[in-house]
Amino acid sequence: MSPKYLNTYTPPAESPVDADAILRAAPEELDLNFVWDVPEVLESDKVRLVPFIPSVHLPDYLATTIPHPSLFTYLPYGPFPTPSTFLTTFYAPRILHDPASLLLAIYDLASPRSPPPLAGVIGLLNSSPAHLSAEIGHITIFPSFQRTHVLTHACALLLAHVFGPLQLRRVQWQANALNAPSVRAAKRLGLKDEGTQRWQRVLSAGKEGREWPEGEALRRKGQRERGAGRDSAVLSVTWEEWEMGGKEKVQELVERKY
Repeated sequence: MSPKYLNTYTPPAESPVDADAILRAAPEELDLNFVWDVPEVLESDKVRLVPFIPSVHLPDYLATTIPHPSLFTYLPYGPFPTPSTFLTTFYAPRILHDPASLLLAIYDLASPRSPPPLAGVIGLLNSSPAHLSAEIGHITIFPSFQRTHVLTHACALLLAHVFGPLQLRRVQWQANALNAPSVRAAKRLGLKDEGTQRWQRVLSAGKEGREWPEGEALRRKGQRERGAGRDSAVLSVTWEEWEMGGKEKVQELVERKY
């Protein structure tokens, strides 16, 4: 007789999302729900990072991203045609309801425009106080700010923050393995290639990734309906690398004339 075991697992219910309440919340009313203290501002001479608040930043974010859906080609979410889709499919489940994640708005202080324009977003995810590690991600740089100082300065500010005040030991960067510019950006900042995690995640419909070989697709029924698979390039920089030349390397990039 085969043994019987008890297994009462049921998938956790999704947290309800009140998109209107999030969109109405002022900065002092929105609970960012992050595992570490949230910096009010991180700033260089050319870039300012502040926590992303939908009531403040979402109108400009959508005004810029809606005409450019290709910004989300290699991201596992988006594009977002409405405020509601941004809040219910990305911001609430991936940021507000995940204490390991924080999204930051990037302002370009070098722009002649006043006030400084929103140039994109960047964030921390997979943050672990237990293991003193985090990941830089959720990066979207708007088209007119790409190939400028914006990404370098934003990443430099985050790296200085996590290896400085937060005293982390490891910072990771993951990218769709097909996204060569993202991998190059990480390497340029001094992150080391740790390899590729194959079939690391299932992508939503319409996202670019690995397709099932025809024979496998026929044998594993229903797999094709789940979407393409993503191979993820994994890179990292560690605390001793940061202290033994990494910090200076990033500072040289920051001081470079664009």
